[in-house]
Parts: sequence; structure tokens; C-alpha cells
Amino acid sequence: MTRLSEQDLTRGFTPRAFAGYLAGELRTDVRRLAARAWDADPDALAAALRGKRVAAVTVTSGEGAIGGFARALADTGELMGAEARVMESADGPGFAEADRWGADIVVFSDDSDFVAADRNTGRVVHNNPATARVFVAALELLNGGSLKGEGVTVLGLGPVGFFAAERLMELGARPAARDVDRGRLFTAGRMLPGLDTLPGEEDLARALARSATPLIFEAVPCERALPDALYERLLGGPAPVVSAPGVPLSWPAAWLGGEGGRLFHEPLMAGTASMLAGLFAERYDERFSRAFP
Repeated sequence: MTRLSEQDLTRGFTPRAFAGYLAGELRTDVRRLAARAWDADPDALAAALRGKRVAAVTVTSGEGAIGGFARALADTGELMGAEARVMESADGPGFAEADRWGADIVVFSDDSDFVAADRNTGRVVHNNPATARVFVAALELLNGGSLKGEGVTVLGLGPVGFFAAERLMELGARPAARDVDRGRLFTAGRMLPGLDTLPGEEDLARALARSATPLIFEAVPCERALPDALYERLLGGPAPVVSAPGVPLSWPAAWLGGEGGRLFHEPLMAGTASMLAGLFAERYDERFSRAFP
């Protein structure tokens, strides 16, 4: 799991700006986007969240709390239509405070796991599958509403990239995946029969050239998602359509909100919204509670 910094959050969207971005570029709102990620009805999701109390608990273990993180979790709960607040206490006392408040859902993160837990049903959704699904949903919208039959290049086969490749196959897309770690390529190819894996740079170049406008899901935690030469070649041609949960952002920031909505990137709220939606998914699977299948 990529660890965010306070700078990532301050450079990201405020709740109002995020809502405006979704409305302007994807012609949706956060609840509809999150519902799409889980094949849910937005109105049913709204009804499920109405009146629910979402507690954001700060966890200070390991490398410590990230400034603004818990506030962003609570803001997302409010955007989704729930009653949400940040617990004044951290760690164990914070969970006790959530219990006294009567929280239905608790959202929290430490150095290794980031989950939303429904205290009424026992369901848990991890950030990795939730982020993968919501950023695939954004890529669908950037591409006109469907990815069926489309070639999509997945950059990075960590947990988010793996879940994204799986979701793309479920939607009828044709993902081809690249990771510098050959072990990850082998594991993904074994676990997802039919996934096209790209062991070399020329394989990656061919995958990106499959269509006039490359479709890219990028989940790489570095400043350059592609080798320099290929990156420059790609930027010199037709602008790709990119959905990028990876931090830091590997693509021109000017593409955010650019003409045609070529880039979707946001460090926290989209994934958190998807976590909350996943708690009510009709096709909930226990695997969604784990960082990796």
C-alpha cells in the first residue's frame, strides 16, 4: 500500500473541488462513481448510507498519523450522504469513542492496511480492491461509458494493479499488464488466465500502440510510469486516456480537468468512497477485505 504524505493530500482535491471535478469531467458525482465501481444502483446505495454514522479513527502506530488523513475520510463519508466525523481520540481510545458515538462504520489505516468496517454486518473492504474498481469505473467514463472489447494497458501489478486487471477482464476489456517485477507478472498470469503480460519494453510499446488513443490504468508508485524513451514517444502522439491511482502522479498535471478529461487522478477520496460503497455491494466477496487475493 502506497503511503500518502500530508503534501499529497494538500495538493489533492478539497471535497468541494473533487465534487466539481467529477461533475465537470466525468459528468457524475462521487456516490454514482462509487456505485458504478460495484455494479450497484446509486439510489439504493444512497438509501443504504442514509442515516449511517461513519467514524474516522486516527492510528498513530508505525510511521505515525498523516496530517489531514482522517479529516479527508470523514469528508468523503459526508459526500456519500452519511453522517461522518473524526474521532477526537486516536488508536484504541478512538475506537472506544466510535463505539460510544454509535458508529455503524469505522474507517482507519495503519502502515499496512486501510479498511472500512461495517460494525452491523461484519463486512470489511480494503482500500486496494476498492481503489482498483473505482479507478476502472473512472476509465470507463473517460472512454465514453464502456471498456468492452477495448485494449487497456495496466502499468504496475501490485495489489491495486492486480485487482484492476481482474476487474477489466470482468468488464470484457482486453488488459495487457506490465511490471518490472517478473515474479508479479508470473503470479498475475497464473491467477488471471487470459491476461496478456508484457515482459519487455517492446511488448509494452506494442500494447500501447494497439489503438489510436491508448487507454492506460497506471498504478505505479514512482514519478515515471514508463521508460523515458517510451514516455516521451507516448506524449508526442495522441494523448492517452489515463486513470491513475498511483502516487506520485506520473502524468502532466495540466491534464487534470483538461479538454476531453484525459486524466483521472485523486489520492484518497475516490478510493474511500468506493470502500464505503463496497460494504453494501450485492456481490460482496471476502477477498475484498484483504490487501491481495
